Amino acid sequence: MSAYAAFFSNDEDDPKYEIPFHNSVLSKEPVSCSSFRLSIENSIHTSSSIFLGLRCDDYIVVNGSFELRVLRGGCLLNNAHHIDENDAHKIITSNFQSSPVICSTKSRLNMSTSRLLPSFDTVIELRNLDTGIEGINDILDGISPMYYTPTTNYTFELVHEERETVFGIYYDAATTKLLDSLSASLCKKSEPPQSVLIFGASNCGKSTFAKALCNNVVKTTQNPIALMDLDPSRSELSVPGCLSLTVIDEPNFGSFFPSPWCYDKENDLQYYFGFGSPLDQPLRFCQGLRTLLDHYNDHVSPKGIPLVINTPGWTRGFGRELLEEILDNISPSHSVYFSHNNAINIDNYEPDMFEAQDNPDDEILAGFSFSKITTLRGVRRVSGFTQSQLQMHDKMVYFHQRKVGAFDFSDRLLSRSPLRLNYERSGDITNPAFVGASAISVLDYEMDSNVNPRDIKLLVDSCVMAMCLVEEKSFTAHVLPERHEFKGLPRVFHGSSISHMNPRFLSLCIIQSINTEEGFFNVYVPGDPSQLSTAILDAADSRLVLVRGEGEIPKAEILHPRLLGRNLPYVDFETRAKIGGVWKIRHNIRRKNQQ
Repeated sequence: MSAYAAFFSNDEDDPKYEIPFHNSVLSKEPVSCSSFRLSIENSIHTSSSIFLGLRCDDYIVVNGSFELRVLRGGCLLNNAHHIDENDAHKIITSNFQSSPVICSTKSRLNMSTSRLLPSFDTVIELRNLDTGIEGINDILDGISPMYYTPTTNYTFELVHEERETVFGIYYDAATTKLLDSLSASLCKKSEPPQSVLIFGASNCGKSTFAKALCNNVVKTTQNPIALMDLDPSRSELSVPGCLSLTVIDEPNFGSFFPSPWCYDKENDLQYYFGFGSPLDQPLRFCQGLRTLLDHYNDHVSPKGIPLVINTPGWTRGFGRELLEEILDNISPSHSVYFSHNNAINIDNYEPDMFEAQDNPDDEILAGFSFSKITTLRGVRRVSGFTQSQLQMHDKMVYFHQRKVGAFDFSDRLLSRSPLRLNYERSGDITNPAFVGASAISVLDYEMDSNVNPRDIKLLVDSCVMAMCLVEEKSFTAHVLPERHEFKGLPRVFHGSSISHMNPRFLSLCIIQSINTEEGFFNVYVPGDPSQLSTAILDAADSRLVLVRGEGEIPKAEILHPRLLGRNLPYVDFETRAKIGGVWKIRHNIRRKNQQ
């Protein structure tokens, strides 16, 4: 039975969320290494997995990529999610996020007849998971490794000693209590569906809490839940530069990765914002928020799917206006505020100047009307990576994903042959059946009469752009009149026009170069290009347009470290002997007798 069929079945009773047996030790303070120690008696090693026997309340911190299988008993993941016998979950961890903590706990089923490690309460298997994600460490040369690189036969490691880059996911007692309460509430059917708004200071654990809430609901009900992510700076479920609404139908207890094939999912929506901060284009950001809310209300809410909203880490200035905009468009059943006051700071985390001052929570929340709100202490740690490095990571992971959960970092994108994407040139007869890009637009650029034709080429050459579909009627209404001096260049829109055209986002692409003589772009796209081509061809009465936001190509794709030690032949400051005299550097540039 599908998730949606199960949701609309005639069962009278809703799936009931069972509160797990939380570990009191793990609720007291964050942990960074395992309490469990490997021995001959409690472990079995094979070529591709490790079987572990855990006593009640033993816990392990695991780093890397692995598949967790519970063979006997039960375990508690992150002191929040009960994993039953025979359950299996694939988990990928990173060095810029907290690692999962797996704890032995009381079993709910006691169905196992396994004789494997019979003297232990819980038996789990950690199995190799080959994703290729660690290959990004080789390309991001000069940056601390972002993922665990295997040094043994295993794609994961048990963390036995404290280290700077590894911390376990931590929820205090108040957070686990609220997580249980909201999970139970979201598991109940209601009209309209339940919704939870999560907001507060930056780096306080909002995204981690939102994912935990979604995982609990999906695991308990076997039915989907929608997660709206409004943080364009970086999100695991949003395509880089996008705001997103994603319907989650299976739990994921590790890192999420946005799918390059989001256009195949009818309930999901990616809104291309184009920048890393809402302040870059506030009006467009609010337009994106309303677009996502309208999509949820029109297409997702009628199916009875509950909603979790995760917001950017702002509680002042435009952050307050954003919160007002959300509350004007949707009335969340419950709101969760993550406070910077009395936050749990790990690894000497330093708050910003605003947070260091006396800013009581009551003053921050003043003026808002919430149906129900709970305040939680934030949990903050130093990530070890800058925001620009994390955004570069997000783009590279997106473009190097070959299929769901599989990545290829064997070489840089620009080392491969690009694809050819034709564009409709100014001066050509307009053809609604044209296959290719019909026009381009730059979000923060108005194509007025002062625009130089050379600027058009510079704006779209060597950058990241969004591939979007717009309806033919909207295209015709907004495309700018042709100018003679633009002949051979792509047709254009004003940057401000895109917000009024209701574009449907398909994919990001990297423009390697533009050929204005023959009218085509050399591009790179993620995944299988044939799937993208099919989506474009199947879009009846729509035009493909390319839209640029900040547009930066990841530097690691361009700057090749192996070139640094070579003698490049472009400039040479040494004199060279020549018949009849000496060439000097200033005379060595295309002299007539050398042409």
